[in-house]
Amino acid sequence: MSGKTKPGRPADRIVEDHFTRVAAVQNQSKRHFFACKHCDVIPMEGRDQRPAIHLTKCVGATPEIRQEAHLHLVRKGFASVQTGPLLGPGSTPSTQVTPAVDSGPTILTLSLSQTANTAVVTKKRKANNLDNYVDHPLPESLKELADIKLFRFVVHSNSAFRISENPYLKEWINTLRPSYEIPSRYVLSNRLMQAEVSRVKLEEIARVQAQTRQTILFDGWEDKMRRSLYGTVSAGMGEFPTVLALTDMSGNRGSADNYVTTVKDALANMEIADAKNMIALTTDNPTVMRSFRTKFQLSYPWILTFTCFLHLLNTAIGKIVVFPEMKIYISGMATVVSFFNSSHYWGGQLAIEAKALKVGRSLKSRTESRWYSLILQALSVIAHRASLLRICSRDDAQRRTNGNTPVSAAVIKWVMDITFWDRLEQLVRVCKPLVDAVGTAHPLTTLAITLFSVVPHSANVERLFSGLSGIQGVKRCNLSVPTFEALGKLRNNYAFHLHQSRVAQGLPVRRQHAHMHTRTHPGIDTSLADELETNFTWQPPLVVEEVENDVGVDTSDSWADGEMEKELAEWEKRLEDEARVPLFPNPVPSPTEVYDFAELVRIDAGVANTHFDKDHSIHIDDDSDEEAGGPVDIEKLLAARGILS
Repeated sequence: MSGKTKPGRPADRIVEDHFTRVAAVQNQSKRHFFACKHCDVIPMEGRDQRPAIHLTKCVGATPEIRQEAHLHLVRKGFASVQTGPLLGPGSTPSTQVTPAVDSGPTILTLSLSQTANTAVVTKKRKANNLDNYVDHPLPESLKELADIKLFRFVVHSNSAFRISENPYLKEWINTLRPSYEIPSRYVLSNRLMQAEVSRVKLEEIARVQAQTRQTILFDGWEDKMRRSLYGTVSAGMGEFPTVLALTDMSGNRGSADNYVTTVKDALANMEIADAKNMIALTTDNPTVMRSFRTKFQLSYPWILTFTCFLHLLNTAIGKIVVFPEMKIYISGMATVVSFFNSSHYWGGQLAIEAKALKVGRSLKSRTESRWYSLILQALSVIAHRASLLRICSRDDAQRRTNGNTPVSAAVIKWVMDITFWDRLEQLVRVCKPLVDAVGTAHPLTTLAITLFSVVPHSANVERLFSGLSGIQGVKRCNLSVPTFEALGKLRNNYAFHLHQSRVAQGLPVRRQHAHMHTRTHPGIDTSLADELETNFTWQPPLVVEEVENDVGVDTSDSWADGEMEKELAEWEKRLEDEARVPLFPNPVPSPTEVYDFAELVRIDAGVANTHFDKDHSIHIDDDSDEEAGGPVDIEKLLAARGILS
């Protein structure tokens, strides 16, 4: 027996064409290191399709080579490149179950239109009744398609890849099709994921390049791992958004130059570095973003730059909320909600009182940076006003009774403060229209929709990625940024196909709830508006309807030629003359018009004031001993009234 070991599996053709074999890996794997012929990247080990994955992102490779690498990964993931919709009748190969010609019991076999009718040997498994009587061979092409569809379900449902190891899922699959072997967690997260990422990348590159008049949306946020993430999205009117790139800028300066580089890299990532099909750029409006928009326009002068309207609304709400006087009452509202939500007894008592008063909502907690949660919290507290007053007026709520804890003194102080309720109502009255405009649920949405019809909002970038839910959740936020970006692109692509499928079937594309943006006609009664627009006639003021001349009044034109122009010219001249005359000739009176300076001179000279020494004539009763018109004796008058003796 020879001591030589068999050589390893030969490398793929794409690896041999674009990489150089450097050295063998120092282990028993029989793998080699490969160096890229198009760039100076560190040689990589030839495993898990790493050379092909690098080639899809290689900056030195041509677009044709990158496309070839994507197609190679797609073929590695499943038998053929699937075209057409992911959902609907065309997404599954046509199958026909026919009975096999056999002298014994009827056995069901599968006839595929795409592959030959050949039996597939499955792995050994425990013999059971289901395998003996129902199971039939599963063709390899159908198994690969089933694997891909399972992967799409896992990603779109925000489930973890370890769901494939769940014993209950395996039991369910075994009941439906015992011959189907669920792909492992490793297969889902590596081979199948890379195949789908490449398929989606090729599909979206073709879709973005075919679109015109697109808007670049650029926004950044901090994730739960405190990484600085910036997303670049392409969007258009009536079109589903496309994720261009997700960039981790942690450790980099948040400067305008770095932002320009980030967006350029995102465009190059989708093979549209020239940005010829882009017409606008939308960001929020801090100082650095203003500088970024200016510098970006130097590189792409035809692109218009806009400020995100939704971010401006958020800024206005934020300034209202942090206003010192309003901030005190918002803090008091949080104190009230926190106490009753954390206390089992008093929270239960409040629920009982609210139920008696037919209040159907509970006290809402506030989520930072989400202004709508603040308004919902204020609305819930206002709805519980009567219940809170009843609770806080009880004796056991105001003082300790039988050793039981009363309601917090701070909570009672806020609930009993009439100004507290006035400020909450003022907060809702001012801020709710703004947050409803952000959520497109208020008459202000007319303005928001009008602006959106011109250019989309950059707030949709963070909203798009935050919609990944479980992918960005607390338990799964330890994903690397490339994996996060890949899952985000995949889920967005699946949502796009779901959107297209529902549109084709005439089904609503959004979940129906109370917000106006989910209705057929947003916000207003369009039939009434159309009727008013058609039939309503505006009559200007000071104009009377024309009546028939039934009283013999001469209504003929009595103006001679040029007489009307002459009268108008004279009227305009009178207006000009009146305008030259000030309305108030002396709007500020002089001191001499207000004060008598002659009197002041006499006072300075020491001359006694004689005004009050003059005799005044008054009417007196007839029985008075004073003559009419004579002087009045003050002492006699006081004595007559009993004031003086």
